[in-house]
Amino acid sequence: MAINAAVPLRQGMELSLLQRTAVHRAWDIPKSETMDAFFRTHPEWAATPPVTTPFHWKWYFAFHQVGDQSVAELARAYKAGVLRRAELSERVGHVLPGVGVQVALHRLADTDPQAQMAYLDRIRGFHGELRRFYYPYLFDERPFDRADFARAPAFALRVEGATWPGSLLAGVVLVTLLLGLAGLLRPRRRPARHLATA
Repeated sequence: MAINAAVPLRQGMELSLLQRTAVHRAWDIPKSETMDAFFRTHPEWAATPPVTTPFHWKWYFAFHQVGDQSVAELARAYKAGVLRRAELSERVGHVLPGVGVQVALHRLADTDPQAQMAYLDRIRGFHGELRRFYYPYLFDERPFDRADFARAPAFALRVEGATWPGSLLAGVVLVTLLLGLAGLLRPRRRPARHLATA
């Protein structure tokens, strides 16, 4: 609780809501406004013909990208906060054996926040590959045929070996040994003698 209070995070659900709001807003504003926002970060597509029809796929994908861009800074701050909380938890784990064991087990199972963020980075990278592959079809209005399906990027699940949390486990063992030694060296109380009354 202290770590959560020290490193406040905007919740992921809030980020999703802000992104979805930006996406849905695109239906109510001029298409040129969306396309201009898209071209600011993707100038290579700025020469594309303007969208004059009520619907066009390049406009649809552009406003989704603009929605992502609208929360990019918040998403980076969220990721930094998650990793900062993980770092503080690890530090606490060097002193509190229960926390240390929990953090170490998550690290061994590759389910710790660092692994989660690395996985999300791989998903984000794959999303970029998909956009780079499909955008020429959308913005240049190139025909897409059956052979193009085989060329499309595919997500490869990369299973990375979990890292051994040696220093963390060493800290847990050391603290446990010190507490055990303190218990052994603690002066023992003698049982109180009960005086028998005649």
